Amino acid sequence: MPKLKFKLPAIESENLSLLCGPVNTNLNQIEQSLEEKIKSRGNSFSITGEKNNVIKSRWIIEDLDTLAKSRDSVSADEVHFSIIRALNGAT
Repeated sequence: MPKLKFKLPAIESENLSLLCGPVNTNLNQIEQSLEEKIKSRGNSFSITGEKNNVIKSRWIIEDLDTLAKSRDSVSADEVHFSIIRALNGAT
């Protein structure tokens, strides 16, 4: 299975927490929706799975990063909406 490793630009720990969600719930939601495995350590991410879904997962994470930088929270609905947009070709 393809693996993609990437880093987000410098990200504050508060924004990283918003992006990943409490106990990584946002990342888990992405994993379940796209059947991927996502590992994170700070602003470094590793995604393993089908090539197209790996690319979509990265797009979703980058989208959530943008949201986290401009808001006080990232809701489960916003994560779901980002996933739907990626699945519908927004990447």
